[in-house]
Amino acid sequence: MPTPATPAWQTEVEVLCADLEALCEDLADAPLEERLRALELLHRSFKEMHDRALRGAARDARAAGWGLRRIAAAVGRSHEQVRILTTPAS
Repeated sequence: MPTPATPAWQTEVEVLCADLEALCEDLADAPLEERLRALELLHRSFKEMHDRALRGAARDARAAGWGLRRIAAAVGRSHEQVRILTTPAS
């Protein structure tokens, strides 16, 4: 549970996770086709948002002088994956 020292963004992430968990529980009662489509839409939407946000944060970290291995440790990826992630699209 958040404390007064908890950053606002962390509280928002926790609330979002709880909301998503509740939504997934609610979807369990939906007809299978609707449930599958809704879950695919959630997956695709969040994956795209997450990928953009992660790429931006990794590029910001590189610009701030962070090394590939430090970023990799923070995001649970290899330094090679981070190198690819932070390479500008051509």
